Amino acid sequence: MTGLAKLTWSRRGLLGAAALLTTAADEPYPSRPVRILLGLSAGGLADISARLVAQSLAERLGKPFVVENRPSAGGIVAAQAAARSAPDGHTLIFLSSTAAISRALFRNLPYDPVADFTPIISVIHFDLILMTKPDSPIRTLADMRAPRDRPLLLGTHPSGTTQYLLAESFRLQSGVPVTLVSYRSTPELFTALQRGDVDMTIDGYAALSGPFEAGQIRPVACSGQRRSSLLPEVPTLAEIGIPNCELLGWNALFAPAGTPAPIVATLHREVLATLRLPATLARIRQLGVEVGALGPEELAARLRDDIAAYNAVIDRAGLERQ
Repeated sequence: MTGLAKLTWSRRGLLGAAALLTTAADEPYPSRPVRILLGLSAGGLADISARLVAQSLAERLGKPFVVENRPSAGGIVAAQAAARSAPDGHTLIFLSSTAAISRALFRNLPYDPVADFTPIISVIHFDLILMTKPDSPIRTLADMRAPRDRPLLLGTHPSGTTQYLLAESFRLQSGVPVTLVSYRSTPELFTALQRGDVDMTIDGYAALSGPFEAGQIRPVACSGQRRSSLLPEVPTLAEIGIPNCELLGWNALFAPAGTPAPIVATLHREVLATLRLPATLARIRQLGVEVGALGPEELAARLRDDIAAYNAVIDRAGLERQ
């Protein structure tokens, strides 16, 4: 091949490559099926929420959106895979408030939920509820602080969960002599409360909606900044005199960092439209949670604020980072 021929071939190759890039850039999004990674098992609240979003996006954008469950401790496997994916909108991740806990709790977390992901929209959020038995004398902060021959026993989930860190925050902020008792699961926690093994518990409404509706549990306070629409008669922890305990559970849609702004805007717009539909609102309420709908900037702020809050609780409680 002559030098001129080589030069001509090289130029053709460059022009061809440029044409391919232009075509790819001009393709409507999405141009192929989209994966939504989830670091939790199928069947749970996050999985149901993710599949609701996936189905709606598939219908609205005309390509399959497929939820891929990759359960692991702290959702690390799914998060790593998403962080390493091409930022082209064809791999997304459904993160929960556990991502903020992991960032605060693990010394060597192999991904950074702030730096490695672009927020799109929060889908659901839910208060945690301080609750007791219906016949318990505990109704107010004064009741909790009343002199007794032993500390109050507060049942919670294992260390490293939102429930446990809220319990630690309650212990630190309330001035109530309290001992935390961890249980492996919500059923064990509920059984302990019913038997009188603990005086109070902390968990979400969705996990115990049946006992709530059956009158087997009496809520004392919720953990949000404002009262939950699911339990509007129940005050917040701040309202009963316990500040700085505003920790929520949430699930939200993110993309790998660097995903183009038009793609993020498209996904935000379409999910938001879905969350405003009466059928979606009814389904989410049926799950025992509330619609999130925070935009990218608000969701980014929520993630940063949660990491700071969990860091503060871990430091004050003297919990060992892993």
